[in-house]
Amino acid sequence: MGGSGRNGEALSSVGKLDKESRSWSAVQPMTQKRSNLAAAALPNGQIVVIGGYCGQTLSSTEAFDPLRNQWAPTPSLSQARLNLGATTLEQLVYVVGGWAGAPLDTVETYDTRTNKWSVCANMHTKRHGHGVCALGENFYAVGGRSSLHDTKTNMSVVECYDSRASKWRAVAPLLFARALFGIAAVDGAIYVAGGHDVTGDQV
Repeated sequence: MGGSGRNGEALSSVGKLDKESRSWSAVQPMTQKRSNLAAAALPNGQIVVIGGYCGQTLSSTEAFDPLRNQWAPTPSLSQARLNLGATTLEQLVYVVGGWAGAPLDTVETYDTRTNKWSVCANMHTKRHGHGVCALGENFYAVGGRSSLHDTKTNMSVVECYDSRASKWRAVAPLLFARALFGIAAVDGAIYVAGGHDVTGDQV
């Protein structure tokens, strides 16, 4: 969904992978071009895309219905942000950190039952280009960067948000600092892959 084209332009195109045929096809594009966005699966089987960049930092969000192949607007964030993280836990979508002229520690939650955003407890560490992933009853904010382009500010810091206590706590750091990487949870473990280290090299 979205991203940047060869000339750096923001994209609205969306691709779908069919697991049976192992082939990609195009589906209805987003109504807003956006790069540096986040996306999360909703409990109703839809997908929400959040924030990003298209000439300016975006606060808008929209949801995709795969059955109808169409997009519909959803409420905007209270704060525009790019290079953010997002994950779904139970009925809530959590939007974590990002960049808005400076790194953010703020967190917003989207309740699919009320169709409203609210503010959640801030992280201890301001960051963007990080990974966010749910595991069990908690979710984690992993790595990231504190400046826009300086890879020397990449971090290994990992925080866990306890959804029952509504509090953040520090947990074991990454083996080394990285930003702009992939993240996923499988079989009770979180995996991080790729990204950039403090030298700017891809890892």
